[in-house]
Amino acid sequence: MSTEQERSFIAHIACDNSEITFFEEELHESWFQLRSPYDHRPSLQWNWLTTNPGNFQLKQMIVYFRCYENYYNLQIRSAGYFGKFFSTNKEGTLGAYPAAGGKTTSFNLLDASFNIITLDDIKTNTTSVYMKARNSGVINGAQMYDPDIYSYGNKLGDPVKFDLTILERNVPYPTDNKPYRL
Repeated sequence: MSTEQERSFIAHIACDNSEITFFEEELHESWFQLRSPYDHRPSLQWNWLTTNPGNFQLKQMIVYFRCYENYYNLQIRSAGYFGKFFSTNKEGTLGAYPAAGGKTTSFNLLDASFNIITLDDIKTNTTSVYMKARNSGVINGAQMYDPDIYSYGNKLGDPVKFDLTILERNVPYPTDNKPYRL
């Protein structure tokens, strides 16, 4: 069995091979609209409503997966959201937030059968996983009013696969204040 550091890793993360975008203002359930399964589903994006026209889109979202037993805190190590954590707000919507101590959302990684896995179970450097917010639900994608925009959280929608490309394994907590470079 591995130690927590041995299960910690740095990976590029994508969703359906789409760029990941976090915006900065909270969404409420009234912003979501579920579509019929017969409707065309465009490329997935993570979206967070903003008042800032200079939204930052990254095709190379690099994340440090810090392991604690069988769950992870996900800290962004690429420019744009550097140092923020994947976390959910009070409505359960996924976003990029500053560290919040015990209130930072932790996630279990799940395989295709929705079993909890860790890095020990990931034998290749490229894989797809589902994520479950601990003490809550699996991260789902829900279409918003705009037909090309999806938001992600643990309440509405269908489970979403996250594509991981592991860049480094057995990684101690990064102490540098510089974005990860490929």
